[in-house]
Amino acid sequence: MSFQVTSVSDNSLMKEQNAVAYPVTTLQQAWSLFEEGVIHMYGNWTALTLAYQNASNPQILSAAQPHLDLVAHTIDYFRTMGNKSSPTSPAAVAAIAETLAANLMSYFEDMFEVEVEDGSPYQIAKIIALMYQEIFVGRNAASVVKLRESSHAIAQSRQMGAWTVTSKTVQDYQSDDSDSDSDTEMENQTVIESAAKEPHMPIIDEDGFETVVRKKGGRR
Repeated sequence: MSFQVTSVSDNSLMKEQNAVAYPVTTLQQAWSLFEEGVIHMYGNWTALTLAYQNASNPQILSAAQPHLDLVAHTIDYFRTMGNKSSPTSPAAVAAIAETLAANLMSYFEDMFEVEVEDGSPYQIAKIIALMYQEIFVGRNAASVVKLRESSHAIAQSRQMGAWTVTSKTVQDYQSDDSDSDSDTEMENQTVIESAAKEPHMPIIDEDGFETVVRKKGGRR
C-alpha cells in the first residue's frame, strides 16, 4: 500500500527545502531514511538488547541482526496505515505512539515472554512517531542524521572499551605471588564484603531510561 504525500508546488517545495538543513525530496528517500532511523532506535534500545541476549529462541539466536525483524514489522505498520499515517498534530502523534508502543510490548511478550516495565516502549514509539512526522510531513531528516551520529559515537565508544585493558607486567604478577597468604585472604574477604554491601544499581540506557525487564510466568 502506497503512502500519499500532500502535493505542493515546485516553488513551495524549493522554499521548504531551503528552510531545512536535511531536506527530504522523494518518497523513496523518505522511506529509506525512516527505516534507517528505526534501525538506529532499536539497535541502541537497552531493553531490546538485553531481551535478545537472554533469548532462548534458536531463530533469534542464529540471526546476525535480530532487531531487523522488528524493524520490518514497524515499517509495515506505518505503510499499512495509508493516508492516516500523516500525523500533523500532537494528538495524532500520540495516538500512533500508543498503538506502536502496544505492539512493541506484545512483541516482547510473544518473542521473549517478558514484560518491559520501564516505560521505554512508549518513549521509543513516540520518538519514532515524531521522526515519521518530521520526515513525511516536515520533509526533514535532521533527527535521522542525529541518530546516525549518535549510533556512530556509541559504536566507537564500545570498540574503544573492548580494547581498553589494564596493563600488568610479569614482575607485577611475580610480586603478587610473593605476598603472604594471610594478606590475600584478607583482601578477598574485603572484596566479598564490599560486593555484598553494594546496592543493586539500575541499568540506564543511552536515552536515559531505566531498563526493567521482568520474566513472565508464562504466555498469555
